[in-house]
Amino acid sequence: MAVDLLSLREVLERTHLSERTFYRIRERGEFPLPVKLAANARLVVWRSDDVAAWCMANPTRARVQRDP
Repeated sequence: MAVDLLSLREVLERTHLSERTFYRIRERGEFPLPVKLAANARLVVWRSDDVAAWCMANPTRARVQRDP
C-alpha cells in the first residue's frame, strides 16, 4: 500500500493555512511531525493521512478540502 507524501506547499494548500500560521502551530507541537526523506533534515514531507486527520480534528483552523 502506497503512502501519499505532501510537500510543505501541498500541506498549506490542503489546510488553507498561511506559512506563518503553519509554523506557529507546528512550533507548539500541534501539527503532525514530518517524515525526513534523507539525512538532510531540511528535506521533509508529511503523510497525507496525518494531514487529513489533523484537518478533521481541527475544523476551525483548517478549511477541509473535500475530494471532488
